[in-house]
Amino acid sequence: MIGSTAKKLGKTSLICSALEGLKTEHRVSVIKITPLDVMEAPFTITLSTRCNPEGTTDTDRFIAAGAAQAYWIRSSHMQLDEALALVLRRIPSDHLCIIESSSAYELLEPNLFIMLRGNEDEIKRSAEYALSHADVILDRGQHAVDQLQITFDGTSYQYSGL
Repeated sequence: MIGSTAKKLGKTSLICSALEGLKTEHRVSVIKITPLDVMEAPFTITLSTRCNPEGTTDTDRFIAAGAAQAYWIRSSHMQLDEALALVLRRIPSDHLCIIESSSAYELLEPNLFIMLRGNEDEIKRSAEYALSHADVILDRGQHAVDQLQITFDGTSYQYSGL
């Protein structure tokens, strides 16, 4: 799972970098979660399995980097559990799964949890709790996210390049 304390810190780039290292030996599904402020709005789920050559969305970038499939969940916090459970049931059992979200940490126990941290004055509410539980914290400007290498040996994830 990869989260951040603010927007535009490089979560998508970090996932694409991780896919480069994982795709040679594993099939990988990616789930991107975008929180909605409207509590009553129904959640939406979009699945991408093919790269749109002119696409500029994060899911297009995940597919281009090697993900077998990419889901985009747009949900209020109240409905995230239901939406995430629905998507997780659709992920094939032989796939590794990377989730881009800070708020999903409250619902799942990831094998590896990486947080990207920006300025202290711009911490998202969903990231406050998650930050204290991260396995790895990368501070803005101190680490090149595209140099982080992630591998999976069948039981656990390892990372290097920091």
